[in-house]
Amino acid sequence: KALAKDPDERYSTCGEMEADLEECMYANSMRPTTHGLAAYLKDLFSDEITSEEAIIKELTELGSSVTPAETAGSKKDSKWQEKFKQSYDSLTESGKKSFDNLKQPKKTDKPMLLYAAIGIAVVVLIALFAIFSGDDSKPEAQIAQTPAAVPEKDPVPTPEPKPQPAAVEVKPEPTKLENAMLIFKEQGYEQAIPLFEEIWATEPEHTDETALPYSEALTEKAIVLLDTEPAQAEAFFTQATEINPNNVEAFEQLGRLYMSMEDHPMAVISYNRVTELAPERPGSFFAMGYIYGINKEYDKAEEMYSRVVELEPDYLDDALFNLSAIQNRQGKTEESIENLQRAISINPENVPAQKLLEKLTSQSGG
Repeated sequence: KALAKDPDERYSTCGEMEADLEECMYANSMRPTTHGLAAYLKDLFSDEITSEEAIIKELTELGSSVTPAETAGSKKDSKWQEKFKQSYDSLTESGKKSFDNLKQPKKTDKPMLLYAAIGIAVVVLIALFAIFSGDDSKPEAQIAQTPAAVPEKDPVPTPEPKPQPAAVEVKPEPTKLENAMLIFKEQGYEQAIPLFEEIWATEPEHTDETALPYSEALTEKAIVLLDTEPAQAEAFFTQATEINPNNVEAFEQLGRLYMSMEDHPMAVISYNRVTELAPERPGSFFAMGYIYGINKEYDKAEEMYSRVVELEPDYLDDALFNLSAIQNRQGKTEESIENLQRAISINPENVPAQKLLEKLTSQSGG
């Protein structure tokens, strides 16, 4: 639709295109996550990260072991500067900034400290000379015959008692349950899983209230492992469904995983559970229609695709085309032609539907 020849048939806003993309991802059980993106980027740029760290380490060792001042005027100086410059220039801009922020310890300015110490010593000597070279010819002060009157001292006031600070309320340490729920709400699923596991082992009275978050944390962890470690992902999904038998997301992801593994019986079991828990979701019916179709169970495939058509998803024309193809294989030519015509009326650019309709029409003599 985004590349339609007629501009009026294209998306009028980016929001419309975003909605269709999200529905397509939802129908195909695709779920992008920040964990998957982070792992992908780290793996994609692993060579660059390793190279950058090695160069920065080399520059740091060069700067700490030899300096230009120590090698100035020697052959070692030019070689050191050339090697330092080559390594520094090979860094990216972010790498240069990282290296420039490294602080080298400053050397103590020994000559300045020495001059300061000499200056202090001279001042002290001059002061001592002035004290002991005073005039001895001055008469001594006369001794007073009577003691001087001592002024009366004011009575020492009694200090007022200082107000005591208010007692600080010491908050108790959070419990395992509180800590696990806090980490879970902050989407720290991997860290929350062992806490929930420990609670289930030692505090069985909290199993009911932690079943939903525990199962969801396992599901999110499994989604991250889907593409890289499918066996572990299967184990986490299965555990999630055991803890919460109503976890629709875990069952749907299990169905998708089994389809990718071509384990069709297990995929059907998982998708059937999804249809029981969320019969309004067309994706599981569509997936089972495909499985039954490739296994030549055409009556079951027709039933599944018919359920999809009843739900009228955004990809209704594709569901109608698949349904007509299954009906054609069963010899239901009229029903097949009707569904193809409906698919083309919904989406005139559905080329597979146009070709099949043309073929069936010519065969039937219509």
